[in-house]
Amino acid sequence: MERDFSSGLDVSREFLAPIVDEPLYSETGAYSAYDPTQNIGFWMHLGRFSYDPTVWHEALMIYLPDGTRLAFKNYGRSDATRGPAGSLMSFQCIEPFKRWQFKYDGPAQRVDNDILFAGGLRQGREERLIVDLTIDSVKPIWDMGGHGDDTPGGKSHDEQLSEAHGSIVSDDGTLEFHGAGWRDHGRGPRDIGSIKGHTILGGWFPDEDCGFVAIHVEDDRGTASNGQVFIGDEREPLSPVLPTWGDPRSMPMSFDAVLPAPSGDHHVHVEIQQVAPITMLPPNHLALGMIDEPGAFVILESQARFEWDGRVGYGYVERSHRM
Repeated sequence: MERDFSSGLDVSREFLAPIVDEPLYSETGAYSAYDPTQNIGFWMHLGRFSYDPTVWHEALMIYLPDGTRLAFKNYGRSDATRGPAGSLMSFQCIEPFKRWQFKYDGPAQRVDNDILFAGGLRQGREERLIVDLTIDSVKPIWDMGGHGDDTPGGKSHDEQLSEAHGSIVSDDGTLEFHGAGWRDHGRGPRDIGSIKGHTILGGWFPDEDCGFVAIHVEDDRGTASNGQVFIGDEREPLSPVLPTWGDPRSMPMSFDAVLPAPSGDHHVHVEIQQVAPITMLPPNHLALGMIDEPGAFVILESQARFEWDGRVGYGYVERSHRM
């Protein structure tokens, strides 16, 4: 019997909403995946430009095993009928709640990660990068919920665990990529100026058909936690107990988390495998690299190994701190 991954949501939630005439309106599509066999990570973000929502920022990073990154950011317009798309990058829904396709063909800078931690990505020598990934969902989509009209990150956020398979072509040649992934789709006004910090965990354990998504956010109004755990065809809500963070340059590369659920607590040990910084500048501007200035919201986009009650899996970790 084919699994229903819709969680009761309408198919329209998988496609772009009509542009709304309200301040700071945006819509975003993000994806991260990790291939543990090769220690290669992938992260991308597409988002409507708040000043002109017909324009998309398009950003990506490939995390290479030697500590270098292939990084790119641009703005553009394209056919967004089936999902976010800039001039060189597209993220398309092939089958709602089941399959997506990511494609990129354009320039990228090969830069040491230490340089990204020392400042924003600058202009430099570029090479051609081609990425083609098919993204297959492994668990139902999760509406993060609890979002009111004044939520800093947008009115809705849909999250989904997945697997990504495809190729990455650069000056290193062709790399076949097979990894555990996490997809995010947000929409609504975005003003990250009130967020103080947050943590997101997304882990997939294919050998036992289970996974989790957990989030903790702190803003000017207080803190909020939410999540879902998926075991086989069953799921239940989480109330994550996740650490808070200080200076991004000294965030630990391993930590423990507790994910309380109605059936009992889940204990997770997290080991970061790949990490790179991005910066959000209020109200909603994305930059690659770490910009250390007052009010800057620095996010460590990471891939990780998870140990969960005797299971081993891989996935996504996002941690942030306002400078």
